[in-house]
Amino acid sequence: IPLPLTGHEAWLLTHDEAAAFETGVRSLEAELQQHEPDEQIGALASYLASADHRGLPARVFLRIEAFLGDDRFGARALTLPTYQSDRHKGDEQ
Repeated sequence: IPLPLTGHEAWLLTHDEAAAFETGVRSLEAELQQHEPDEQIGALASYLASADHRGLPARVFLRIEAFLGDDRFGARALTLPTYQSDRHKGDEQ
């Protein structure tokens, strides 16, 4: 998330948290498209006040507008492949 003066901060989300966050971004995009531009700030505030964001870091959820649009989401979200450890692979007998 870009910080106001400079720099960024990052959050590592679990697969479920990342899916919930992306669903929230898409839901907000759909909500904002139903409003005229001069009404979108109020719609954003309403969404932030009423959406269920339990399970997501508040600092990420409250800056959800920074991820609106495929270009902004792609530039600010890094999706890592699922990691599976081979540590116990040889233990199976």
